[in-house]
Amino acid sequence: MKQDQHELQSSESANDATARSAAALASEPWVFWALMGRWGFIAAAVLYWVGVINVSPLDLAEWLGSLAPGTRVAEVEPSQFLSGPLTFIHRFVGGVSWAALVLPWVGYVRYRVGIIEAGSKEAYHQRRCEEAARAARPAPVGVLVGISIAKGGFFSSSETLVETSEGFFRVSGLLGTVKKGEPVFKQGGQLLVGAEGAQRRYTVIS
Repeated sequence: MKQDQHELQSSESANDATARSAAALASEPWVFWALMGRWGFIAAAVLYWVGVINVSPLDLAEWLGSLAPGTRVAEVEPSQFLSGPLTFIHRFVGGVSWAALVLPWVGYVRYRVGIIEAGSKEAYHQRRCEEAARAARPAPVGVLVGISIAKGGFFSSSETLVETSEGFFRVSGLLGTVKKGEPVFKQGGQLLVGAEGAQRRYTVIS
């Protein structure tokens, strides 16, 4: 009963924190412009493709590159056969360069939102460090039950199917000397077999 009450209180606290974060975000005037900026870059890409806008980040980069000393190259007039496809490719990549600006913009917005949710820059960076530490900590996935060669031969890389008490993992390469009952851990894309200090690492494929 006490455990249920504790879980209920924790759930209510999490909901309250989420509500406070949402209210804080809604009160920030830059949130609206952040969303508009994301769609603005995509709209700029479409307008560039249809010819309404004639300048793109790619054009700006090419212009700045032409100003650098020693980078000027002789201009070669493309043949009539190639001029059309080259113009299309340049136009397409120019529009993509507008759309690509969404990525750093979204990254900055997520950074700002993370600071608001954490309460301060220090709390945000501390949270990121804790998340990175948890991700780097090996998670136990049972004990070794058995292994079998999934793929091997002269014309293909070897793969091994590792069975643990909690599931199956396909790893790259052949496992060395392992014993049933050894603890198995997963750390990112690596599978660790054996006790701490004597672990063998294998790259997880699936």
